[in-house]
Amino acid sequence: LYCMAKGDVLGKVQPNILVPLDITPMLPVLDGVVMELLDCALPLLGEVIPTDKVEVAIKDLDAAIKVGSMPRKEGMESKDLLKANVAST
Repeated sequence: LYCMAKGDVLGKVQPNILVPLDITPMLPVLDGVVMELLDCALPLLGEVIPTDKVEVAIKDLDAAIKVGSMPRKEGMESKDLLKANVAST
């Protein structure tokens, strides 16, 4: 998200409205990501709209980038999660 807002993905003159989509239990974490992006005061970042609703995330969409991973299960350590996500790609 930072690279997009900085202009490394869509160009150095293209303003961005980011609409990150995540599952409902992760929205508090996503709110933290939004605050970090806004704190950076990136000139191309117009608005960030975090959501857990697909219809909100895809409304008036010009470009989509999917980033995903398997969620951590109870008792999993970071190394287990990394191993599981690498195996699924």
